[in-house]
Amino acid sequence: MVTDKLKLKQIIREDEDFRSTFIGEEKVFRRLMEDEEILFKISPRLSFEILLRKAATDLKEVSYTVEKTGTVRVPVFDTKDVVEFLLRNPENPVL
Repeated sequence: MVTDKLKLKQIIREDEDFRSTFIGEEKVFRRLMEDEEILFKISPRLSFEILLRKAATDLKEVSYTVEKTGTVRVPVFDTKDVVEFLLRNPENPVL
């Protein structure tokens, strides 16, 4: 449990490496998904970033995604490119 929440917020804003590591933790994602009131406590931008980082982490484990159309499964895209886009896009102010 964090005792100095203001200090944590400051560090998250100022230290990109810490932010990336902290926001990307599975524990942070689980808290977002399990705490019914968390969205009242954090900014929409932060919750969106947590979800994007979780998606990027999950996509790193597969080489493509699959779309199902009826009984046909079609590979849709190369996840490596998507992960790179999510994590390194300089035009994305969130990540």
